[in-house]
Parts: sequence; C-alpha cells; structure tokens
Amino acid sequence: MIATLLPMMLSPFIAVDVPLARRPSTYAGAIGQFQVEARLDPLAAPANAVRWLDIVIAGQGDFASAKSPDLTRQQRFDDAFAVVAAPTMTERPEKRTYRYPIRPRSPDVERVPPLAYSFFNPRSQRFETRYTRSIEFRNLPPRTVDAGDIVDYPLPAPPSMPAPPSVWGIYLRVGFAIGAVVVITFLVVKRRRRARAGEPTWAAGGSAAVEELRKELRQARERKDVEAESRVARLAVETMGDRLGCPPGTWTAREIASRLREHGCPEESIERVRLSLASWEKSRFGRPSDGITATAEELIERLEEIERHLEDGPAT
Repeated sequence: MIATLLPMMLSPFIAVDVPLARRPSTYAGAIGQFQVEARLDPLAAPANAVRWLDIVIAGQGDFASAKSPDLTRQQRFDDAFAVVAAPTMTERPEKRTYRYPIRPRSPDVERVPPLAYSFFNPRSQRFETRYTRSIEFRNLPPRTVDAGDIVDYPLPAPPSMPAPPSVWGIYLRVGFAIGAVVVITFLVVKRRRRARAGEPTWAAGGSAAVEELRKELRQARERKDVEAESRVARLAVETMGDRLGCPPGTWTAREIASRLREHGCPEESIERVRLSLASWEKSRFGRPSDGITATAEELIERLEEIERHLEDGPAT
C-alpha cells in the first residue's frame, strides 16, 4: 500500500518527465491518477439558451500543470455544441471543476456525448484516458427576444458553488480516502490471487465509449443508414488507437497489434484484433454494402476486449 501511495504523495515535489511521443489529443497536462465526471444544468431549457457544463476531475496527482480540457478537439461534441465563453475553474482538495457555458448548435441536439480526459500516470509510465457518461436533456420551445428585453438577457449566472470544507471536513475526507485505499488494495490482492488460481478476472460490460458506439450502431441499423454504420466502425478504430496512445492517423492493424503487445495483451486476443482491423481496412476501399455492418459490430467487440485488458492489466 505504501508503494502505491508514495508516488502520488510525492508527485507535487518530484519533477516527472512526461514523454512527447504518443500524447493523446485530449491530454491537458495533468499528472497522476484521476476520474472524470460531467454534469449539465439546466436539463430543460429553450433550445437557444445557454447551459452550464461542469467537468469534474478528481483523484491523486499534480494539477499544477493541468489546463482546462479543450472541448473543440473532441469532434462529436464540437459538431453539436458551441462554447460561448472561456471556462471558469474551481479547485478543492483532490478535485478540480471546469465550468463551460455551452449552447446547442441545433434544436435537434438533445444529448451531450461522452467526453474524454487524458492524463499521464507516473506509476505505469503511460498516458491513460477516462470518459464521462453521455447526458440527455430536453429542449423547450426557443425563446424569442425583442428590442425591449435584450438588456435583460445576459448569460445566466452560474449556480453557486459550495463553500470550502472546514478543517474537520478535510480530516474526514482524508480518513475516508485512506480507508478506500485499504479496501481497494485488499480487493486487488484478492483478484490477483484468484487470477493465479486460474479463476476468470475480466468483468462483463464495457466502457461508456463502448456503450455509446453500440447505441449509435443500433440507431443506424434502425434507420438503415449504411454511412452511419461505416462512421461507427471508424469511431471504434479511432477509440482503440486513442486508448493505446497511437498518434492520429496511425490506427492500422499492425500499429495497434504492436501497442497491444507492449501492454502485455494475450497473443490470441492480439490476433483477433489484428484480423478484425485488417478486414475493416479492406472494406474501406469497397462498396458501402461490402460488409460494413458486420465489421462495425465486430470492431466494437474488439474495442471492448481491449478495454477489459487495459483495466485488468497484463496477464501474470
């Protein structure tokens, strides 16, 4: 447990060399281990009204060099929303909140897609990415503005932030954090013992990105939209490359297979991923009816397999 906590406790005082190679496009300078959450307020408003999007980043590490996430680099979000002003930042112990005023680009937009946040983990010496869950909201009829009330229609004031915790509150949070570390350490040791005994350790399900891709694929099939299915396949491959730290434009079967070997993925899993990607690469140069639907579903399954391996770590 001490070996687990020591790098995180000393990270503000020890310079960490962050490599320039393989940096994800969503990396904003954070160093440590973090989780990310998104919140939207209000959930029901006129379609042309400004909403407040909070991105909450919590965990152990160094926020000193971290910048606010650049949402314009995330294509699905930038296609659907406009950021109308620079974000504000509120910082509390082991937590930082960025607040963005956003407006849907179209009344048809009724969901905030999953947002990616990348950081450098000094313990594993690699970049890691976490995703928020999508947020659904409701658009009311647009509000019309005339010359008489233009002055009375500024950006809405952000909701009031809670007061900083007291000293005793900080002590309680630290105590809970230490207790959580003890419990997590116990569970990790127990899982490793089961793995050495031959019991399965991979959990069912997948990340928020996998769930979102499956949802988009179902909708594309219901609409019989072949181009949308092809786009889902491409997004699945791009997500594989992003999770493995591949530079943009290098999401080939050979490159992703090489990165999987670096992460200690079992050889049979690597071969399945390689064959699926090779099939997808060939189908890109064929007609839209040459099997894109089957390939998209297969690529999502390969992405889920990669997510499970990265979550559990190399096989012992």
